[in-house]
Amino acid sequence: MVFLTGATGFIGSWTLKELLSNGYKVRISLRENSNTKNIKSFLDKVEVLFGDLKDENFVRECLKGCEYVIHTAGKVDTSLIKEKQAEIMTANYISTQNLFKQAIRSRVKKIVFLGSIFGLGKGKDKNLADENVQFNLEHLEKKISYVRAKRMSEIIADEYIRAGLKCVRVYPNFCLGEGDIYLSSSKAILPFVMGMNFYFDMGINIQWVGDAAKALVLALEKGKEGEKYIVGGENMHYEKIGKIVCERLGKPSPKTKVSPKIFKVFLFTPQKILEMIEKKILKNVKLDVGTLLIASEKYWYYSDNKARNELGYSSRSVEETLYEAVDWITEQMNKRVKKKGNPKN
Repeated sequence: MVFLTGATGFIGSWTLKELLSNGYKVRISLRENSNTKNIKSFLDKVEVLFGDLKDENFVRECLKGCEYVIHTAGKVDTSLIKEKQAEIMTANYISTQNLFKQAIRSRVKKIVFLGSIFGLGKGKDKNLADENVQFNLEHLEKKISYVRAKRMSEIIADEYIRAGLKCVRVYPNFCLGEGDIYLSSSKAILPFVMGMNFYFDMGINIQWVGDAAKALVLALEKGKEGEKYIVGGENMHYEKIGKIVCERLGKPSPKTKVSPKIFKVFLFTPQKILEMIEKKILKNVKLDVGTLLIASEKYWYYSDNKARNELGYSSRSVEETLYEAVDWITEQMNKRVKKKGNPKN
């Protein structure tokens, strides 16, 4: 039996599909208000327990009879709004701490932890980072609760591994595709879909969400205890990303280049002003200050050679991934517009 956390989420829902298609028996946890849109057709195929991972007693119940765990639960939110900070920390760190503690007590055979590149670090300039990169995002950690929670999760993972936790860590890149119901990961290309007619002089590693899910199951089957595995798709500059997205939309490609380094000013901007910028300005374009601070680092390029060599990992083409993501975002935005125009529906 595999206990999968975060099954309703973007990567988690794809991981559930992958586990079931590979014949695994799966237990998932749901909060009473969980949005099950992504997995409603699978609920009769899994064991469901209701509760919250911030409750250690509930975590203990979830692990009873489970030999394996895949931990994808978390909240992707880089907002700097003060009221959101506690929720971000609980969802991304406290739940992880509880799971590690109970997993080692329950003698789980293996836990696969969905790590974050933001808790791992990045390469300098356009250099590719691998699993040995030294954490170098302290300036972002101080400002962005999401980065801080992910870094703290890395540190506690190291502590529990030293204490005997049989853990494998997997680090996806910027995942895109169908199923991002909150459009949180889709922020990577959302501005282009909404009509942004310029591009930032930066680059990211784009990955299909289904490949991230496959990587987690590969890590369960082949990953070495204590090891880290970065998985991705292709390192790509935003000019090319914008071109592919606009091609799918039938729009002209953006021609004007803008340096995202201008957003580094937010590192020195008072909290009250940052919150005002988020609430009054960025809300209209579905972005937040944390996203822009991450963009100010310019290049988030990674090597996944280790995962390809040791796990047999492979990835879908970036063009296919971007096409699927554009179609998904467009569909979701059209639905929201229609629902807003027909409030009774």
